[in-house]
Amino acid sequence: MEKRVVVIGLGIFGVSLVKKLHEKGVEVIAIDKEKNRVQQVRDFSTKAIVADGTDQTVVDAIGLRESDIVIVSFGEDLAASTLITLHLKQMNIANIIVKAPNEEHKLILEKVGATEVIIPEKLMADKLVRSIVTPNIMEYIPLTEDFLIYELAPPASFRGRR
Repeated sequence: MEKRVVVIGLGIFGVSLVKKLHEKGVEVIAIDKEKNRVQQVRDFSTKAIVADGTDQTVVDAIGLRESDIVIVSFGEDLAASTLITLHLKQMNIANIIVKAPNEEHKLILEKVGATEVIIPEKLMADKLVRSIVTPNIMEYIPLTEDFLIYELAPPASFRGRR
């Protein structure tokens, strides 16, 4: 069974996710209660639904599967993101990724059942600081607390050499 990604909440972050996932050929379902936001992504999604993502009957009607990845992108609305995360956890959704505005909200969402909580502003700030402090490090993947994999830009003197 093919994985689907469901994005609930179509602010700037949610719309960007839907478009990027679509570019990568991923089956994506977009949900928001604002009609104009849903219309922005209708050409970039498998389904674009105008609905209240916190309404459990709506989520049930979508027919989510355990293999689906659900991304909750409500921004500052902790009550809404907590409620939908709880519903998704009760539905045995294995991958629930939730956007949070700060560390306190992150802790609450993890307690309710989010498998991953991201704070986009913090992630981008970390990435920007890293690019300023160490401009030759393009990307890195932390393996453990003590080990990382780095992608480094070669020094100018190495470019064009064989």
